[in-house]
This record gives sequence, structure tokens and C-alpha cells, in this order.
Amino acid sequence: RVAAGEAAAQRPTAADELFAPGTIRELRVTMSERDWATLRENFQLNTYYTADLRVMLGSGETVVRNVGVRSRGSGSRSGVKPALKIDIGRYVSGQRVFGLRTLILRNLLQDVSMLHEHVTMELQRRMGLPAPRTVFARFFVNQQYAGLYEIMEDVDEEFLDRVAGEHDGYL
Repeated sequence: RVAAGEAAAQRPTAADELFAPGTIRELRVTMSERDWATLRENFQLNTYYTADLRVMLGSGETVVRNVGVRSRGSGSRSGVKPALKIDIGRYVSGQRVFGLRTLILRNLLQDVSMLHEHVTMELQRRMGLPAPRTVFARFFVNQQYAGLYEIMEDVDEEFLDRVAGEHDGYL
């Protein structure tokens, strides 16, 4: 078994550039205007909508077509600035971006400083505890600025492989 935190040091992942500390990313989603309006109107539902995703990094632009986008969260759900789950392989089996199946976009509405979760996750990682990576992003939908969001690594099998070196058993 690999101790928590050691797995990441041993095996760099494709997502390392996305979650590079001290960066602000730019994410752009293009989807039907009608779907975006419906998602915002029905933000309490978990209905997926088809979209294309563009991620701008220092190394260039990555485009992923036919991803699934839905509202997410509990108390953070909002029709004005929806928290989102982007399921990369929702419509294209096995499709990933930077080795990830999912991107979580936190709307930060419950944290006026927009820093609590980010600082907490960084502190946990520095203490050697397994914690999802986070990075801030300017988020655009159909060329319109939707606000500052936080991209959070999904706690899934890839996360467990990275921080624990395995994903067997219950999460």
C-alpha cells in the first residue's frame, strides 16, 4: 500500500497541469441557449445537457466535444450562478479530459471570501491527508462570463488511485 499523498508524488497525472497551484484557469462551455436557460430555471433537477468544453492552460487549449453538464450541490444550488458537474464521458464512452472523468465546478456562493474550501484542501494536502485538488477558473457559457468558479477534483476511482494507490472497497 502507498501512504496517503505519496501516490501523487510517485506518479504524475495528466491533471497536474490543470490543478497547478497559483493559477487561474479559463473554462468555456458552449451549449444550446435553450438548454442553458432550462438548466438555470430547473437548477434543482439533475438533468444533463449536451455541451462542448474548452479548457485554456499555459500549454494551450483543450477542446472536448459532447460532454454532459448538470446542476449540482445541496445548499449551493442556484439559478443565477449554478454549481455544475461536467461529466466528460456522459455521451462519449470512455472520454476524459486530463485523465479525469468529471469536473466539479463550485459556484462559491456559500463562501463570500471564495477561499475557505481551497485553503482547507491545501492545508489537508500539506498535512499529508488525502484531499481533492482545487483551482480557480474564470467560467464562460456561450461566450458570456458566468463568474469565478472553483474546479474541484471529483472524489472517484481516479482520485483514490492517485492518493491511495488503489480504489478497491467502499469509498
